[in-house]
Amino acid sequence: MEISENGKSSLSGIVRRLSIGITFSDLPPCIESSHVRSLLVFTNYDSPPYFENIIPKNYKLLRVLDVESTSMGKVPENLGSFVHLKYLSLGDAYECEFLEYIGMLRSLETLNKLPEWIPKLQNLVDLRLSYSGLTEDPLKSLNCLQHLLSLYIAHHAYEGLCLHFEDGWFQKLKQLVVLFSSELRDVIIDKGALSSLKKLDLFGLKRLKKIPTGIQHLEKFEDLRFSYMSDEFVQNISTED
Repeated sequence: MEISENGKSSLSGIVRRLSIGITFSDLPPCIESSHVRSLLVFTNYDSPPYFENIIPKNYKLLRVLDVESTSMGKVPENLGSFVHLKYLSLGDAYECEFLEYIGMLRSLETLNKLPEWIPKLQNLVDLRLSYSGLTEDPLKSLNCLQHLLSLYIAHHAYEGLCLHFEDGWFQKLKQLVVLFSSELRDVIIDKGALSSLKKLDLFGLKRLKKIPTGIQHLEKFEDLRFSYMSDEFVQNISTED
């Protein structure tokens, strides 16, 4: 079902996927009591109380919650009731106060944020960080995510000088993407780290002058892609080839 800006909706049968492009506080009763599994909100307006409080009560079977394109005021107070939730993207809510009990989402696999309780989410296989402005190396908090397959550190998520992958970290990670971290100068990979890594993408890292130290230790490595890098980085790549 889709609810558009003009308030019109298309409804047929049981609603399992709800896409909202309008700001309002009430939904039709048939939607509030439906078995919605996927909810996408793509309005740029401030979210009303509906999105902050009511949704968790009515959509306990929800598996996908994406409010990336909203200006959500706060995290839903009972978000922890989404016991089946596998994908969560809170958009502008990264500025809000994340509550500890969100760590109750044991089924969560994909998360687009970096709160303090993230190490509790052991089922995560895909993590994407953006616009977090972190100054401390996030890998120190994330290395305990043993099932992580892909990691994106993008768009000023990390503003520190170095990313250091220590021995034994991220044994199942297959894809690593680092882009537009303006202060990043070094990527260090210890022997024994990233043992399953196959793909590494580096984009827009203007202060990174050389390929990651220790990349030669990656026995399963297949593909290095880079773009919008410094001239010195490109020259060093050519020299090493």
